[in-house]
Amino acid sequence: MPLRREDIGAKNTSRVLAGVLAFSLSMVSLSSLAQESQPACKTILGRVVSIQGTVEVRHAGTRDWIRAIRLNTPICNGDLVRTGVRSRAGVILAPETLIRVDQGTVLSVRAIQQETEAELHLEDRVPSDVLSNACGASYFITRFPRKFKVKTPYLSAAVEGTEFQIALACDRAELSVFEGRVLAETLVSQASRITLGTGQVTSAGTGEAPSPIQVLLRPTDAVQWALFYPPISEVSPDQIPSDCWGLASFERAVCLTTRSEELLRVGRAEEAQTQIKLLFELVPLSPDAHALSSVISLVKNDKDKALKLALRAVELSDQSSRAWLALSYAQQAHFELEKALASTQRAAALSPDSALVQARVAEILMSLGDAKAAEDAARKAIEINPRESRAHTVLGFVRLAQIDTKQAKAEFNQAIELDSTDPLPRLGNGLAIVREGKLEEGREQLEIAVALDPTNSLIRSYVGKAYYEENSKERDQLAATQFR
Repeated sequence: MPLRREDIGAKNTSRVLAGVLAFSLSMVSLSSLAQESQPACKTILGRVVSIQGTVEVRHAGTRDWIRAIRLNTPICNGDLVRTGVRSRAGVILAPETLIRVDQGTVLSVRAIQQETEAELHLEDRVPSDVLSNACGASYFITRFPRKFKVKTPYLSAAVEGTEFQIALACDRAELSVFEGRVLAETLVSQASRITLGTGQVTSAGTGEAPSPIQVLLRPTDAVQWALFYPPISEVSPDQIPSDCWGLASFERAVCLTTRSEELLRVGRAEEAQTQIKLLFELVPLSPDAHALSSVISLVKNDKDKALKLALRAVELSDQSSRAWLALSYAQQAHFELEKALASTQRAAALSPDSALVQARVAEILMSLGDAKAAEDAARKAIEINPRESRAHTVLGFVRLAQIDTKQAKAEFNQAIELDSTDPLPRLGNGLAIVREGKLEEGREQLEIAVALDPTNSLIRSYVGKAYYEENSKERDQLAATQFR
């Protein structure tokens, strides 16, 4: 059946919404971005569209780093972006290039004639204690062939409309291609050029030619820092202990649980798994350890393992709201929405003062098409905590189902301001903008959602629909790629 614009968000918005929430694992146009004070520069290349932790910008020709606090901070020609420990950023550049920036990364962008160039630097980097990507990493999505290039001290990448990651291990760089083709080259010799395709990896150190091409066996593992891990409790950064050692067993278990979840919130799954392993060693039958492991398995698309772990968590403690929330995500991934609702309601009974849990109840109710009950639950979440972003997201979908796109966008934008790393309000915002007939602007919001969670198949499908609706040979090919 041919795709129509209404399939993306017009006549059947309620059905679209149910699909969004039921199939989701969790749950800009530059001209449309909010204007704010801009640096004195001739060329604005893009803006920061996602901020988590410490993100700083150093404008060309200056020495001072300025912390990016507001979304849509402008990025000018020659500027550098720096992320701190346990921090991430999202940057959108014209034309149609999105960059996710991992922790401990220093990235510059510049326009050279008709080409945009990004560069990962070793100097001025923020020291970190990460287990991998020790000198930073960036995930790139660009749709314009031969107009974008990435440089590192060890190798360069010229792209042909693709998605790829470059990770720095301080003494070498690794290039992983997830979609499309990339020409990798070093300064050793002309013979050091190789072309990589989808699912291939190479690396190079100082004075080396690119290593022989290898197959990227588990793409999710390579880019796990860029993924979105759904929360199962409310954790404030102020509550994160710097060290769990020396505490009594009970306090240490609480500490390890809290640290694990906060690490997942900033994409540090590898570090979180280290903490979870310590938690298992301390409390082998820990429901929290099983619940957190379930979330990780779910994001890695191992849905059966996620469900098994979550059921075990509930079996170990039916008084744990974390366990019930983890189970609700796993059940939702298996399309068991009624069971997922029962699990979230059990979590709400155990944690009646949790805005996150109430927002999760609202999300599942909206998945089931009960917009009135979903709105009531979302408003209850906001009464508990007005800064609960997921509650505003659900209200946005309620308004979208009512064809009130103006109010829907207001709620989605509020959710984005509160949590710019969550892909779901970006998805909703894109659908609302498309509903108003602004296909290109809406599609760019959907592309940002992809950058915030690159392995989310549902978001990919909506980006594919938007490409298809743009009705050109090039866009049709991009749509097919997204659907695959």
